[in-house]
Amino acid sequence: MDKLIDCGLVPVVETTPGGQRRVDPDAVLDLAARPFAAAPAAGSPDLAVHLGPLQPDSNGAANQRTHHGWHQDAAAQGLSSSQIEDAWAGLWSCNPDRYQGGALVADVSGFVVAVAVITGHQRINRLVRFTLAPATPALAAHYLGHRITARPGAPFQALG
Repeated sequence: MDKLIDCGLVPVVETTPGGQRRVDPDAVLDLAARPFAAAPAAGSPDLAVHLGPLQPDSNGAANQRTHHGWHQDAAAQGLSSSQIEDAWAGLWSCNPDRYQGGALVADVSGFVVAVAVITGHQRINRLVRFTLAPATPALAAHYLGHRITARPGAPFQALG
């Protein structure tokens, strides 16, 4: 729940003097009602990346980005659209070749928050930064507003 709150998916309506955060129950119910995304077509190269709260990248100059993670309203925190994409599109330790042309699906605790098409990649500090294009309407409809089963462990997983 803390990750969902810190990413802005569940708004806090009150913080008690003891530091307890009370959340909007309707937002929790809305998330719980999200259906699971259908499995991608067989052989689809879709990749899910599991994100935490948006925060400054402590090695930002070397990583060629200012932040990493995700927040519902990152633009209100002063990030440009390219900084927002940089924060969730990389850096990942994976073999990028098999995902070329597939979807990059960003989730927070299994709730899909962003999706784009992988058009290429670059290596930064021996890690992969995907080059992205906007999702097609069909791809966006398939994933956005849905959830996936996010496996614990690795920060990314192949879907399908």
